[in-house]
Amino acid sequence: MDRRVPSWPLDARRSIRASDCATTRLSAPQSNLAVATDEMALARRLAGIPMPSITLQRINGSRIGLQTISLGWVVYYLYPGTDDSSALGIDSPAEDTAQHRAYCEREYHFRELGVRMVGISSQQHLEQLGTIRDHHIEHLMLIDPDLVLAEALGLPTFELAERLWYRRLTLLVHDGVIERAFYPVATAANNPGQVLTWLQLHS
Repeated sequence: MDRRVPSWPLDARRSIRASDCATTRLSAPQSNLAVATDEMALARRLAGIPMPSITLQRINGSRIGLQTISLGWVVYYLYPGTDDSSALGIDSPAEDTAQHRAYCEREYHFRELGVRMVGISSQQHLEQLGTIRDHHIEHLMLIDPDLVLAEALGLPTFELAERLWYRRLTLLVHDGVIERAFYPVATAANNPGQVLTWLQLHS
């Protein structure tokens, strides 16, 4: 599959700071239009940015560099992973379940296109181990409880039960460079189909 860069008006491969991106803790109320504009701006800014040279932990305890696994096409779906029932909307545990199931069901289609799937959460080790067992996940899963990737790319987070969690966001990466960021994710179950559609249209 040929690599094609999205036709957004971006400065490709420029560096990004966390302070450049929209945050989830706002100092003043914003209209729905302003929030939506910030979200779209975040997605545009991420396109063309190299994946940072950081390592994250696998479920077996070993660490792996994101640049190492970002050769070719890789879809990283970032999910909160909280089991707190007070988490509502797109970042709720129910949406996590729907997203895991949807990616597992479409794994064959991603493989056909030569795309690797990787899940990243803000969970602790044992929390993600439970997720993998409960949902019979076979693709690569990584944990980032310290939100190292969020800090490097300026990704959105939220606070719940005195912890910070990832907002749901998906990165489509080719040869170590972010080609497309899917944010906000409107429906977790539809996210894999959205990514596959983009890939088919740009192949």
